[in-house]
Amino acid sequence: MVTILVNTIIVLGSFAMAGWKLGGIEAVSLSILVGTCVDYCIHMMEGYLEADPEHAGLQRNSATGMVTQHGHTDSLRSWRMKHAMATTGIPVIHSAITTGGSALILTTTQLPLFNKFGKIICINTVVSITLTLTFLPALLASFGPLQYHESLRSSLNGVVFLGVFFGCVFLLIYIISQNNDVRGPDGEDMY
Repeated sequence: MVTILVNTIIVLGSFAMAGWKLGGIEAVSLSILVGTCVDYCIHMMEGYLEADPEHAGLQRNSATGMVTQHGHTDSLRSWRMKHAMATTGIPVIHSAITTGGSALILTTTQLPLFNKFGKIICINTVVSITLTLTFLPALLASFGPLQYHESLRSSLNGVVFLGVFFGCVFLLIYIISQNNDVRGPDGEDMY
């Protein structure tokens, strides 16, 4: 969730830096952006959770939690992240290239709707893949779970958290759609 929130904040900040007001194109783009920024990091996290040294034929020292591969010793978190980057990272990069490339083509159109939409998707793709390949691996290698067990309670907690998050996003969009000014710290209109 930290990666998704940081991604959304950076993309919204780029709207302000570009001088865009939050209109119809931006509102529709926001709903798509949340889905696309989730995509890359979810695949990387799944690769991390599915990485198991025993399935790779490696031994894990249960006393120290270290994994040895080719004479190099890593912590379990670090090994899992390296494995996820090697197995899941490459398809994620290719996905970002195809998404960004198709959005880049939209930026060359003369129609303002498609042009701005293409720019927003390009910005989101660059931010999302950068965070997924830099920030997320650092978080997982430092604080990632060592063991993962699915449970109904953890699933419900995730659903509640996402409900609150999206409720806040939709509330913000609703407030803005009512022509209420949203002012930044300097007193100027943000959107």
